[in-house]
Amino acid sequence: MIALSLTFETANDEQIAQANQTTKDNLLGVSYLMCIEWTKFGKLLEDVQNAYLAEVDQFPISVNDAYNHVTNCRNDARNVMNIIGPTNVPTLIKRPLH
Repeated sequence: MIALSLTFETANDEQIAQANQTTKDNLLGVSYLMCIEWTKFGKLLEDVQNAYLAEVDQFPISVNDAYNHVTNCRNDARNVMNIIGPTNVPTLIKRPLH
């Protein structure tokens, strides 16, 4: 994507419409990516977030791009995150009421 040095005052109507559509597509793509099943695609989400922290843009630019990103993701069964309850929390002992 090319960053343009335009402002709202200097851009024409076509450029504003294009910027609005691009922004909408980017938002929907990232929204789709953030709504996928964490237990199955948690590694993919972590990789995208870590790439962002390293200033590498891997965010999808549209919903179609996000869908392709998810469906073409290789999931190794060893990387699937399992959600389990806490293991070191003592259980409450139920005592009969007198």
